[in-house]
Amino acid sequence: NWITVTQDGNTEWADLARKVAQPIREARAAEMPVRVDSEPEKDDDPRLLAIKQLLDKHIRPTLLGDGGDLEVMTLCGNVLCIRYYGTCGSCPSSQTGTLIAIENLVRTIEPEIEVVSV
Repeated sequence: NWITVTQDGNTEWADLARKVAQPIREARAAEMPVRVDSEPEKDDDPRLLAIKQLLDKHIRPTLLGDGGDLEVMTLCGNVLCIRYYGTCGSCPSSQTGTLIAIENLVRTIEPEIEVVSV
């Protein structure tokens, strides 16, 4: 088991650790998954629509064909957070090859964007 915590730079790590520590402890005690954020944020960044259209055209059809999917959660600065669903959520390649392919595609819109799976 593993946990990944990603922050956008607007919060100190110590403050973030306090925020996520309690749900992690509770989940471990209850032996159930933790979900701190569950809904995508609305974002007015004009790059976001272009990114979503690009992913809808070039990435999502392949993921859907394999029983998976992805959702764009946030674009904060140059960090794009995505969430995998279905078979993509447990596939090792979703954290390596697929994520790199998505990042390379998104960088055709904005070369400095980093894609992170949450």
